[in-house]
Amino acid sequence: MPLLQQLRIKDWIKNGFIFLPMFFAGLMGDLHFLKLMAIGFAAFCFAASSIYCINDLADVDFDKEHPTKKNRPYAAGKITTQQLVLIAAICMAVSALLLFFLPQGARWVLTAYIVMQLAYSFYLKHIAVVDCVTIALGFVFRILFGGLILGSPGSSWIILVTFLLSLYLAFAKRRCELATLSTNATRRSLQQYSLGFLDAALAATCAVTIVAYVMYTHNAEVVNRIHFNNFYLSSGFVIVGMLRHLQQTIQRGHTESATDYLFKDPVISITILLWGGFNFYALYLR
Repeated sequence: MPLLQQLRIKDWIKNGFIFLPMFFAGLMGDLHFLKLMAIGFAAFCFAASSIYCINDLADVDFDKEHPTKKNRPYAAGKITTQQLVLIAAICMAVSALLLFFLPQGARWVLTAYIVMQLAYSFYLKHIAVVDCVTIALGFVFRILFGGLILGSPGSSWIILVTFLLSLYLAFAKRRCELATLSTNATRRSLQQYSLGFLDAALAATCAVTIVAYVMYTHNAEVVNRIHFNNFYLSSGFVIVGMLRHLQQTIQRGHTESATDYLFKDPVISITILLWGGFNFYALYLR
């Protein structure tokens, strides 16, 4: 159904980042916070779907030339402009309604996220590097949003690692687009990139992300809070996952859509499951 496809429900998995502060705070068993986080997740998802509609409206000419985005409902002509605007308005209204059940700090974060995404849709995505930084900040806003639902902005370590990982994935997306798309199908910012620069940016952000995560697992405050001296062992899963993704990006160019790739590559999928299982054991089962 085109109207339902326009919501891009499968991309809602990105909003799962809002649960990370709760997960690492050891609060996944708290029913009160789970209820608030569920409301927050829904609010963020509907806001994101509204932004997707606006972005599709602004990017329709590019999407029509893209090998996969041309199949999106609006680019394919399956829904009208009026329907697209109506979907965006309804999703934003639902999101605003849900925000009334959340703390004020979380409301301001989601509002800031929406403003930033509007700026991205119409301007920031045309500026090289700034476009990727904006994408990464979107995930930082998700972390802040989840943290403020719990009553605090969240760990600075989680925010830092999230930003670096998201920046790496954004560069990977641009690298795949640049390597595979025709000249007519490239967005304006891609014309400012080169494969050499993006390979260097990927290597740098991959390395810094790994280092930041290793430092996080060795941080005395973190280790003392969870009472687990072997927490650093989870770094092994991160190293394998990051290097696998880097190899697939540079050698095969298969990682343009991070959400799709998570389920297509068995090495990445298993690594993420093992990482999640290890952290769940460290935080909840000992």
